[in-house]
Amino acid sequence: MDKGLKAKWVKALRSRKFKQAHKQLKTKHGYCCLGVLREIAEPGCARTDGAGLLRREDAAAWGIGEETMFRLAAMNDGLKDFAGNPHSFEQIADYIEKKL
Repeated sequence: MDKGLKAKWVKALRSRKFKQAHKQLKTKHGYCCLGVLREIAEPGCARTDGAGLLRREDAAAWGIGEETMFRLAAMNDGLKDFAGNPHSFEQIADYIEKKL
């Protein structure tokens, strides 16, 4: 992943500018962590791949593999693999810094 884009994404997740939402990239209430990336990389973009995921082509262009995209969505939404508890944007930002 491009270091500049990664830094902007982590900063945005920690900024409190974006309210966290679940199961959709963007809702009227906020964004999932992947929706924040999309907004940082392409402000105002409305493209999705359904189920709250980025389009594979966009994710790949931004240096996010499919497995990573699913993991981040699961962390954001609190799926079973993560004890049913959503991770905060701060926790997700920590993960991104360490793993991507």
